[in-house]
Amino acid sequence: MKRLKDRLAIIGDVRGKGLFQKLHLVADRTTKEPLAARLFAQVFAECVARGVLVGMTNRSLPGLNNTICLSPALTVTEDEIDQIADTLDLALGVVGDDICQGVRAALSEHDRSLPDLAA
Repeated sequence: MKRLKDRLAIIGDVRGKGLFQKLHLVADRTTKEPLAARLFAQVFAECVARGVLVGMTNRSLPGLNNTICLSPALTVTEDEIDQIADTLDLALGVVGDDICQGVRAALSEHDRSLPDLAA
């Protein structure tokens, strides 16, 4: 999971011991601003759609429900652990791509609203 954190800015922190891990998802790794609930739910849904059940923090703390909880069975195999890691990688990549597309669209719209100074 720490290798995923090194590659994906959406992961603000990884905590835990052994097979019990928590991934804190953030909109900004520097400020640790939590990932929006809508995007967090999308990560969860992407994992479930790929056959991997992960836990997520409950909704008791508005704005702070951004933690994916991993607690596989003690009989989990190495292949199953790899499947969990690969699925998280894909799910986080899908959401990260959606975030980037949204930013690109917003910048593009902003660019169209600026006057053409070259004319």
